[in-house]
Amino acid sequence: MTSLLLLVGCAPDPAPPSVFDAGVRELREHYHGYSAVPLEPVVMRARAALKAQCAASPCTPLNDYEALRSITDALQDSHNWVYTPTQIEQMGKLLKASQSPLLSYGVVALSTGSR
Repeated sequence: MTSLLLLVGCAPDPAPPSVFDAGVRELREHYHGYSAVPLEPVVMRARAALKAQCAASPCTPLNDYEALRSITDALQDSHNWVYTPTQIEQMGKLLKASQSPLLSYGVVALSTGSR
């Protein structure tokens, strides 16, 4: 009688993509804006700057967001923004009229029928 031992899935789980890599992937797949600036050279410069910054001191996701913001700034397309999760949470609170450290003002327009 022979025995068979089969080892499946012994490879370690791949590391999750960084915020920077995930953002670049989204830009490559979904950005169809008005920028005349080619995306890939801008990404390469931002990646090199991020790598140099991370070599000097430990990187955090905030560094990734700053690098992504540098890409959207370089594209010179005012329709694109990069927000951190904290900024998104603050905007959500503003939209829900919840407490927020940001001051907000607004105007409510009501229909008067024919006007």
